[in-house]
Amino acid sequence: VEGVSVIAGTGALSGLDRLLLSMPEPERQLKNRLATLSQKRWDEIILDTPPTLGLLTLNALTASDQLLVPVTTQVLSLSGVAQLMQTVDRVREDLNPGLQLLGLLASRVDLRTLHAQDVIAALSEMFPLICINPPVIPPSKILSAPSLVFNTPTPLPSLVPFTPYRKPSTHTSALPVWYALL
Repeated sequence: VEGVSVIAGTGALSGLDRLLLSMPEPERQLKNRLATLSQKRWDEIILDTPPTLGLLTLNALTASDQLLVPVTTQVLSLSGVAQLMQTVDRVREDLNPGLQLLGLLASRVDLRTLHAQDVIAALSEMFPLICINPPVIPPSKILSAPSLVFNTPTPLPSLVPFTPYRKPSTHTSALPVWYALL
């Protein structure tokens, strides 16, 4: 896609936490390396981290100006969000006082289930000022993608090709960037 650069993660990132521990200021390595890049090359840089609170995520929080937290509608996600909010507070105190929390975004939501509705209600109750509505309800092709990967010996083409002029569904109209990230 013209105008978009993507650096994909690999399995090699799994050993990065150990490598970072051997470096000075391990939580600032990403911020220091991003600072050496040309400011004119990109308007925005989006960092997508694993759902853990390891050094990779800590580096991303330290290097970022803004944070948007996608939350799956699973009960265990609620405790993960609470832990993340504590980490964000500590990062603001010690490493990145300018980190701005844009909000929590419920993702992979199936509003047909009471479970998803309950989790969204709990998120809204726990964090009333930072929950973004409407939630992201992915196309059914995305929901079934994991099963396709295990049943196909060759790599699959993109399930939802990027189309800059694609009209977003009513549930994702507040987040047109979501289509670009697929």
